[in-house]
Amino acid sequence: MEAFKVFIYSIFKPLNAFRIIEKKWGFKIYWFTALLILVVAVVSSYVIGPKMQEYLLESQIQTMRENFPEMEISEEQLKQFSGMGAFTNIMMIVSPIVGSIIGWLFIALIYWGLILVFGGETNYNKTLTLVIISSVPVLISNLVNMFYTLYTGKLIIHQGLSGLVATGDTFVNASNLLYLILSRVDIFILWGLILLIIGIAISCKMKAWKSILTVLIVLILGLIISFIGASISRRFIPQI
Repeated sequence: MEAFKVFIYSIFKPLNAFRIIEKKWGFKIYWFTALLILVVAVVSSYVIGPKMQEYLLESQIQTMRENFPEMEISEEQLKQFSGMGAFTNIMMIVSPIVGSIIGWLFIALIYWGLILVFGGETNYNKTLTLVIISSVPVLISNLVNMFYTLYTGKLIIHQGLSGLVATGDTFVNASNLLYLILSRVDIFILWGLILLIIGIAISCKMKAWKSILTVLIVLILGLIISFIGASISRRFIPQI
């Protein structure tokens, strides 16, 4: 089964995986990897989700008490305000699936455009295959986080080196550019970026420096979008 072989190669022999994608791409190549990532993401959300909700709930209570010291805010009231319950359980299934698929489609579109600008040989379907196969480190990261939470009962709150500058306020962290940059200094994120660089260079017949530049542009765009989005949220949410 070629899809399974490409998945295994992406971990142990990435050069071989991307040489296959150079000649063959599409659903028949990436379906196994995509399915595995989605299944693990859903299972991981069930394991980590409840504890993450508790952490975010505590953070929200602290933030609201700091902004509105005169208000009496109970945990039950905030749970109702946050919509926790059956809807949250449904979202634990839907969000990882929909989020991953939309993310793949959108990121592949950006990479497709940049690769063509830099003179690479590709099409959208091949680029989407590269993006999904290069997401294998995300799968492994989810497994590590899930088993860590299962065995320790704790969460990995701050990704990468972001814990060095983290505060107790989720919104402050998310709108801190240094925090966002350090959160990308993570073995799994770096692994995924390296896979993308290799994949674009081999499968799209691009020079190494062009492949590196393409991946860096997308990384920087992602940081900017995250920073702007978090800054807007931090500005308006306390006023609700």
